[in-house]
Amino acid sequence: MKYPIVGVGGILIENGRILLIKRAAEPNKGLWTIPGGKVKLGENIKDALKREILEETKLEVEVLDLEDIYELIIKDDEKVKYHYIILDYRVKRISGEPMPSTDALDVKWFSKKELENIETTETTKKILEKLIDRGEIF
Repeated sequence: MKYPIVGVGGILIENGRILLIKRAAEPNKGLWTIPGGKVKLGENIKDALKREILEETKLEVEVLDLEDIYELIIKDDEKVKYHYIILDYRVKRISGEPMPSTDALDVKWFSKKELENIETTETTKKILEKLIDRGEIF
């Protein structure tokens, strides 16, 4: 890998619950995370996020404000296996009901209590802690 990859994530909260997907591919296959993925060359960041959420959850969303930026570096011994810069945005559902699609094993709404029993990615764990501390997930 010569350069970091830009990724986007969508934080969708409704009625005190957050929407997460179970990853179907590496890295972190089988772990729960906020929906999102890679930005394609020449693609606008917000368009990439809309596309990724549609591909993973079948939801159409409006992209709102940037929530946070995370950096994820995964090494295999000393060699960098993955290096992502992830831009996480707030999103609002426009239409659709969440259903897993080709890029997700499952999609589900989680309350604070339900989050205690699942395995998430490290970046998702940080986001969830912040949102729970602010009382946005209950």
